[in-house]
Amino acid sequence: MRIIFLKNKNKLTAVHSGFTLVETLVAISIFSLSILGLISVLSQGIADINYAKQRMVGEYLAQEGIEYVRNIRDTYTLYHPQSGQDGWDDFKAKLAPCVGVTCGVDPLLPGSDAGSVFQCPPENCDLFLNNGAYNISIYGGANTGFRRRMQVVETTADEMEVYVSVNWAQGSGNKEVKFYETLFNWMQ
Repeated sequence: MRIIFLKNKNKLTAVHSGFTLVETLVAISIFSLSILGLISVLSQGIADINYAKQRMVGEYLAQEGIEYVRNIRDTYTLYHPQSGQDGWDDFKAKLAPCVGVTCGVDPLLPGSDAGSVFQCPPENCDLFLNNGAYNISIYGGANTGFRRRMQVVETTADEMEVYVSVNWAQGSGNKEVKFYETLFNWMQ
């Protein structure tokens, strides 16, 4: 606060200028509230970005499961030594353990496709990250928190529905992405 002395008819008068204590407190509280609002908006934006990232990864993992099962179907029906129908029958036999039961899908398992579709308990289809690839735990790596599960429904002799769901925990709840595909015996 500055004090300015003015001469007025041979008298010195003090003039006080500046803010009062109440004005200062009001200004500080308004400034603090605006900063808190900004921090709140930013933290919600960061949480939304993290959710979008996790959902995108979950969608890619679910789509990968669907595409891998479709690839098995195509490989069996196109390259079977006898016929496409025999290939379809072999494909159905491969997925028979997954009809109405939770299975896991791992395109990186060794071998042609032996064991790439396997039964797993619903709470134990966790995916691990190893060398940039999502896979099951036999390869080691860090648990990603994602869990991919697949179920198969045989609707007719020449049609199967494949359901893939990916779950992960985020915030105070669990999130899930579900994809499904109807596969046909197109080599009849």
